[in-house]
Amino acid sequence: MAKKKIHSLKKGVSPKEARRYLRTVSDETRQFYARDGRALRNLWDLYAYLKNCDEDVFRNYVDGSRNDFAVWVRDVITDEDLAGYMDYCLARGAMANRLLGRINLLVSLSSKKTVGPKRAEMILEEARVPEELFITADGRAIRDLWEMLDFIRTSKDEAFAHHVNEHRNDIATWVEDIVLDTDLSDRIRKCKSREDMHKIVYARLRDLEQLVSSKKKSPADAHHAARLVSMIKA
Repeated sequence: MAKKKIHSLKKGVSPKEARRYLRTVSDETRQFYARDGRALRNLWDLYAYLKNCDEDVFRNYVDGSRNDFAVWVRDVITDEDLAGYMDYCLARGAMANRLLGRINLLVSLSSKKTVGPKRAEMILEEARVPEELFITADGRAIRDLWEMLDFIRTSKDEAFAHHVNEHRNDIATWVEDIVLDTDLSDRIRKCKSREDMHKIVYARLRDLEQLVSSKKKSPADAHHAARLVSMIKA
């Protein structure tokens, strides 16, 4: 069983997922608090803790009936493959070594370039964790480019100007760092007006949908297509 989990660690991880798993958890209520008061905020922190804690301390979190580290990795980091391996790992050293291997793999995958329909699907993907959301000045929680397009179109001038002005462009930064569409982020930074930005994002969504539609149709594809139609009618 454990061997199957270890093998699966190397499969099916996109650059966006890799970045998601490597992120620092900013919400203090979702961080892992060790009994000594230390707050673990990411996989690096967890690795350092596993390497340095004593065996008796480790047993406070991992024994035959519980594995608090695996639960946190599954529920907060959302790396199901890694959590699945950790479920079966009762040795501190082995868990630390496997975690380091996972981190190194994720770092390499986070910069990997994807192309074609696969890249389009990755860019269109909705946010899955709080750290990926774009919280607007008017209180919206933006999950993807569809909702960002709606914010650009419908937000009041003061809300839009809070994020896009002569000093900053939060939308372009979010598109680059979270959506992982550097081509679109570069175009957004060059926009001279809100109307230009709306046209550019809309055109990008249209192109991405065409790429996705080149694959076999699926319920997810139909969902995105329906959202595009609703944007056009709006």
